[in-house]
Amino acid sequence: MTIIINWINVLSISGLSASGREFGRNMYVCICNALRDKELAEAASGDQISVHDVFRKCGTRPKCGKCVPDVAELIEQNRNASSNLSAIAAE
Repeated sequence: MTIIINWINVLSISGLSASGREFGRNMYVCICNALRDKELAEAASGDQISVHDVFRKCGTRPKCGKCVPDVAELIEQNRNASSNLSAIAAE
């Protein structure tokens, strides 16, 4: 509990927000299931994927739900990256 509270304090002092952080730093996104952004990003690849699908691919499901918006953001970032690559390839 102290670790979580300290992490929240670090976020508030630094001006970072959970939904605005950069992924790709091998950070924990889901504390309940000990899932890092790297493994979630791998599970989030695909065209029509949902938050539920990502957790299923990781062999678990959300518990407290606080990470769900971050996982949804990760999925959106992957979609944007894929569409950008497709647009570049089409040129």
